[in-house]
Amino acid sequence: MNELSLCANSPTSPSPPASLAAEGVLRSLFRGWAYIEARFDILQPMNDGRPYDLDQTYNVADETGGMLSLRPDFTSLVAQEAATMGRGIIRPLRRSYCGTAFRKPDRAGDRRREIRQSGVELIGTSGPLADAEIVTLASEGLAALQLKDAQIHLGHVGFVHALLRSSNLTEEGKTTVCNLLARHDRTALAIVLTNQGVSRKTAVALGAVLDLVGSTDVLDQARRLTRDPDALRALEQLEELIALLSRSELPVPVIIDLTEVRDRSYYTGIRFEGFVPASGFPILRGGRYDELVQQFGKAEPAVGCAFEIDLIAPMVAEKGTADIKTILLRSPANRWTELMMQARALRAQGHRIALDVSSLPPDQLNAYRSAYGISRVLESESNEALDAKGDQR
Repeated sequence: MNELSLCANSPTSPSPPASLAAEGVLRSLFRGWAYIEARFDILQPMNDGRPYDLDQTYNVADETGGMLSLRPDFTSLVAQEAATMGRGIIRPLRRSYCGTAFRKPDRAGDRRREIRQSGVELIGTSGPLADAEIVTLASEGLAALQLKDAQIHLGHVGFVHALLRSSNLTEEGKTTVCNLLARHDRTALAIVLTNQGVSRKTAVALGAVLDLVGSTDVLDQARRLTRDPDALRALEQLEELIALLSRSELPVPVIIDLTEVRDRSYYTGIRFEGFVPASGFPILRGGRYDELVQQFGKAEPAVGCAFEIDLIAPMVAEKGTADIKTILLRSPANRWTELMMQARALRAQGHRIALDVSSLPPDQLNAYRSAYGISRVLESESNEALDAKGDQR
C-alpha cells in the first residue's frame, strides 16, 4: 500500500524553494484567469457548516474558553466568505488561495497532517461553461508545472448516485461502494453488494461502472446500464462539458472516468482528479459542490479545484534542479558598493546571486558550493568566474 507522510523534518518533504516555485507558477496562472487571492487566518472559529467533523480537526481553546480549529480546508472558508461578507459582490465570484490546511489523517495511506494547497473557487454560476473554466484552468496548471505525462480523470457523481438510489443500501453502505469504485476494487465491491442484498440488476450496473473509463464511447456504454432520468441527465451534462473541452485544445488530456465518485456527500456534479505516473496519489482534485455555500447562508452554485503542492513540489524540484544556476559573488569588504551594484545587475539579468559575506576559505567554499548547488564563483574585483580553488573557469 502506498503511504504518504510529509512533515517538516522528513527527507521526502519538498524544500521551501520547490514549494515556492510551484506556488509561484500557479499564482501567476490564477491571476491570468482573473482570480483574486483570498487570505484566511490559521485559527478559525468552529463552525457546523464546515465539511469536516470535530474528530478530523485540530482544536484549541482560546483565552475566553471558546473553541478554535486550525483551518482544515480553504473551500469552506471561501464559501463562508461568499455567503457572508461577499453577499453584495456581483457574481460570479472568483477566489484563489494558497496555504496550509491542517487535518488528522483520514485517507488510506495519506498520513499528512499539514496539507499545502493552491486552488481556485468559482461561486455563483452553474452550467457547462463554468465547469469548463475550472477544468481548463486545471489542465493549464498541470501544463505550466511541466509535470510529465499528466492527465485529468473527469466524471459526474450524479450517475452513480442515481444507481445507488435503487440499491436499498444505507448511507454508510453507499459511501463504502463509492470508495471501492474509486479504488477500482472489483472483488471487494462484489462482496459488499452481495452481502448487502443488492439486486442483481443494480449490482451488475454498479460493477460495470469500473469499466467506464476512457473516451466518449464510455458515455454510450453508461446509457445502456440504466434508464434512470437523473443518471441520464448526469451523462448529458458530462457530454456537453466534454464537447466544450474538446474544442479548447487542452494542454493536458482529459479521460472520462465515471468511477470518480469519492467524497459522495460533498460533490454534487462533475468531479475530477489529476494524476502523474511519478505519484501514487492524485496531485489535483476538483469538482462541483452546489450545496456547500448554503451551509453558511443562501444557496449558490460553486465549482473549484485544488493542487496538492506537497506532492507537486518534489517533481518540480527534481525537474528544475539542473536548470537552476546560482552564482556566488565574492569581494573584499572595501569593495562592498561595487559588489552590490554588480549583484543587482546580475539579478536583473535573471541570475540567482548569493553573496560570500563570510569570506570562505577554499576548503569551506567547496563544501558550500556542493551543499547549495553553486554553479560558479565570481570575483567582483576581476569580474571573472573562478572555481573554488581560485582557478579561472
